[in-house]
Amino acid sequence: MSLQVVGQLPYLTHGLHTESGLLAIQKFVEKLDGVVSPDAGLSGVERAQNIARVAHVESELGDLVAHCLFCLRANWYGYTRKTLVSELPVPQRYYLPDRLRLSYKPRLLAAELWDVPEIEEEDVKAPTGFQRLTGKRRRDKNSKGKFKSIYAREKVLERAQAILDVYSKLLGTKRFFHPDSERPSSLDIIFASHIQLLQLPLSDPLFQTLLTERYPTLITHANLVHSTAFPTPESFPPLAERVTSTSILSLFPVSRIFQKKTAHPPTPEERKFALMRWGFFGAAVGAFGLYMHAIGLFAVVANTYNSLRVVKSVDSEHEDEEEDEDEIVEHELEEEVDEDDSVGREE
Repeated sequence: MSLQVVGQLPYLTHGLHTESGLLAIQKFVEKLDGVVSPDAGLSGVERAQNIARVAHVESELGDLVAHCLFCLRANWYGYTRKTLVSELPVPQRYYLPDRLRLSYKPRLLAAELWDVPEIEEEDVKAPTGFQRLTGKRRRDKNSKGKFKSIYAREKVLERAQAILDVYSKLLGTKRFFHPDSERPSSLDIIFASHIQLLQLPLSDPLFQTLLTERYPTLITHANLVHSTAFPTPESFPPLAERVTSTSILSLFPVSRIFQKKTAHPPTPEERKFALMRWGFFGAAVGAFGLYMHAIGLFAVVANTYNSLRVVKSVDSEHEDEEEDEDEIVEHELEEEVDEDDSVGREE
């Protein structure tokens, strides 16, 4: 079971069972043997508050994470898409990332977070002589668009601040959100996971700068939860590193010949896809050869037919000329006979 079957993130596969969505994953994991719920020490009221706050985090912070990773083109092409391509098998890596991005579009459109402009570098031009004398500069044609871009990004940052202020006040100086808890609750885990995603070193650091400058306590809390979950490097889940190419040349089998061999042998699925790809290109080349052969035969037949038509037309022209000459000769003979008759009568 993989992402192309589930169709959304996050998802968890355990044996033959698959769950998607944070709450569904949490409920499934809590039912496993030897697993203690992170909310085991909380009272009924605190659990109810946790459920409400987790839903708020998934909705509001989830929109910001989706906007940062899937909407901003610099982050999508520079980080998110490359990461998905490196984890997906062929041929799903060629179409599934874009399909996953489009699945977030309705959600972000409803939250008014899809059409936010990208960060742009301002093109500073040297002032002209008139501008140096008067001290005035002409208004840039794109200044209105840049103003709208800055305003839209500031509006997103204000929205993020309103959300983060709530949880910054809730956390205060405590290690976790619940003062009597010595370990992170489900709210701590889910909130910290969103903060970890928002402070990734991306090409467009829209929220990273905001978190670093205004919310250092939330970053400390996220790092504390992360170190509690993974105290040592050995506690991380094993990940298979795979070197892949996102170039369009990777679609063609000939490009594999010039690529360096990696330490990971191809999987059976990749071998099957490679054979299918070679078969497709072989069939395409064969069909093209047959097409050209058929076109050649058709051209030969057409040329032969046209040459026969030319020969027939030339013969018919010669016949017409001979018939015209015969008619002329007969006409001349008739004129001579008429002249002889007229001379005889005169005598």
